[in-house]
Amino acid sequence: MRIGVFTYSLGDITSGQARFARSLSVGLQRQGAQVEVVSVWANPSAVVNLKTQALNVTSLKVGIPSRSRHEYDLMFPERMLKQLVKGAGSSVLRWADWIVVLSDELASLAWILPNGGPRKAFICNGDFMLLFMDQSFYSDRAWIKTAMSSIAAARIRRHSRDVSKYDLLLANSEFTRNFMSYIYGTHFQGVCYPPVDLDLFKPRGPKTEPRFALSVMRNNREQGLGVLEQLADKVPVKIIGGARVRGAEAVGRVSDQELAELYSQATIVVAPVISEFFGYIVAESMAAGTPVIARNICGPGELVRNLENGWLARDSQDLIRLASGYVRSGYRSDISLRLVESAQRFGQDVIAKELLTRLEDEGTKSAILGDPNPLSAR
Repeated sequence: MRIGVFTYSLGDITSGQARFARSLSVGLQRQGAQVEVVSVWANPSAVVNLKTQALNVTSLKVGIPSRSRHEYDLMFPERMLKQLVKGAGSSVLRWADWIVVLSDELASLAWILPNGGPRKAFICNGDFMLLFMDQSFYSDRAWIKTAMSSIAAARIRRHSRDVSKYDLLLANSEFTRNFMSYIYGTHFQGVCYPPVDLDLFKPRGPKTEPRFALSVMRNNREQGLGVLEQLADKVPVKIIGGARVRGAEAVGRVSDQELAELYSQATIVVAPVISEFFGYIVAESMAAGTPVIARNICGPGELVRNLENGWLARDSQDLIRLASGYVRSGYRSDISLRLVESAQRFGQDVIAKELLTRLEDEGTKSAILGDPNPLSAR
């Protein structure tokens, strides 16, 4: 099968969508598919990484979009999408059997693609616009975000129209599937979890002493940095990514190898984000043998089984209490075995094989029914 994987941005280690595109593409190729990755933005190091694994990568622009540029592309995507189709994505459209869109920034792509081309699948990561519903979103640059949120409802309505043009609608978790089916008023047929490289993320020996809590965060207040500030007053905290938190050690940006090692060395991993539709931090930490403490909500609440492979907090204060307690006192060593077992369902080969089966079944079903685009006919 020939697949074009379309994503908005490649390269930022703190971006779940970027990791999704990279891991899924590698997994699909390992299952025998011919894959080309197409992105609007791409960090040169990410392109080199994928090309070393024999994957073709094309992008419109080099680098990582600024926050203001990202927000602009979210608000006014038409020009960007037309450039993508005529430029970086043009060759893929001529040979691909399927176009798989992984980024919600590209949800409108189905309306830009020419009729009669490859079949189209959309894997929803949870519409970014829904962040506007979270009060914490307005704690930084409030006047800009208030102005942006005034058109958020219109964008959600636009996306609800956009997804009707896809042949297959999937989501990155059961939570996302149910929530977005309601928001868009369109049935999402299934789930495609973002895959994890189990050869990279795995236990790497005993935990580091002294004990510490680890988190992966960008410098956005709405991600829960206030929770980490309070936690850092009680126990050592390390933060990967661009976030800087008073009292915590800012590790900065790291390579995938360094990330995997830090996951394995940490006593626990803390995921304080509320508006997380899947939770790569959760899945990768499990694979590395380190339990996660997260809020009992959204994607992490689905991935973590409380008291079995991690802990789910009722609120921010409960999360701080649990995290500080387990960093100080530790936990049973056999939990790592259960964590690794839990992570097997997110393996690259498992997820890629499931997706290929879905694409093949959808193509066969549509051929039997004689319907070239079943969703758009509704």
